[in-house]
Amino acid sequence: MRLISLLIATTLAISTAPACARDKAQAWAKWVERAGRIEAAMISGEEVFKPLLKSVCSGVTGTVIGQGFQFPRWAQSLIQVCTALKDDWIYSSRKRQCNDVKHAIRALNEATPVAEAPAAAPVALRIAAVLQSAYEGGCVR
Repeated sequence: MRLISLLIATTLAISTAPACARDKAQAWAKWVERAGRIEAAMISGEEVFKPLLKSVCSGVTGTVIGQGFQFPRWAQSLIQVCTALKDDWIYSSRKRQCNDVKHAIRALNEATPVAEAPAAAPVALRIAAVLQSAYEGGCVR
């Protein structure tokens, strides 16, 4: 009886492992796609920035927290990026938003390679660089 239970448990563990890996790869693919769209909106130029921003940031929280596993802190900071961008922190130079952006930059700069999504860390580092440039222009005086 114990042998049968052990075999069933082992079979279940083996059969769910590839599904979990596939789900994780799909989650990372969604993150990379969203981050790439955010990056494109950030570098698109001021005249098209605002309209693009609303669409690319809409649902970012669901992308980050609704995937069935916890992304690393640097990947979760995509939420902070969108919040700061929506708050016009570049133009208002409000202390709280500038501080949030500084934390997001620091987190994004901690991006490490992800086996399931080789493009994740590079896009995070590029977003951090764009934010850093904007931060220096809008927050550092």
